[in-house]
Amino acid sequence: MVSAWGDPPADLAEAVNRYDDAFPPPVRLQGDGWEPHVEVIAGRHIYAFPVASGHATLGFDFPIIPADVDVLLADPYRPAVLEVVTHTVFQRSSIRGNRATTRTGFDTIVVILLHGTNDALAAYLTAFDREHNIRADTYIRQAVERHAAVSKEGRPAC
Repeated sequence: MVSAWGDPPADLAEAVNRYDDAFPPPVRLQGDGWEPHVEVIAGRHIYAFPVASGHATLGFDFPIIPADVDVLLADPYRPAVLEVVTHTVFQRSSIRGNRATTRTGFDTIVVILLHGTNDALAAYLTAFDREHNIRADTYIRQAVERHAAVSKEGRPAC
């Protein structure tokens, strides 16, 4: 708050300091600009991603656990898979009549995509391609290449 509004009056200084200690600004661990990203907000890890679908722009934020963050930071392929799958699933959920986005659905995707075996991941992506009539591997490869290019420019990789 101090960075936004300046030093508080003396009678409010202690309350403002307690607020800043309890609610520090988010820290982005992964992601750049308008793309899926991981933030630490008030001690919790959040996977956040914007989704544009026609004229609607939405944002989805779901808590994740430190083990999820470890995979996202260690492996360039799995974050790209999560990005492509979540974007497709949640973009389609924004269309009236389609199933809504839920935390349970997101948690299920995370378990399979980040922690599943390579065989389980391949089977999921094969079924995903059929269900959504796409070739996810093309988009996943593009995401991996985009993140690698960002990394080479000296910014953190995603």
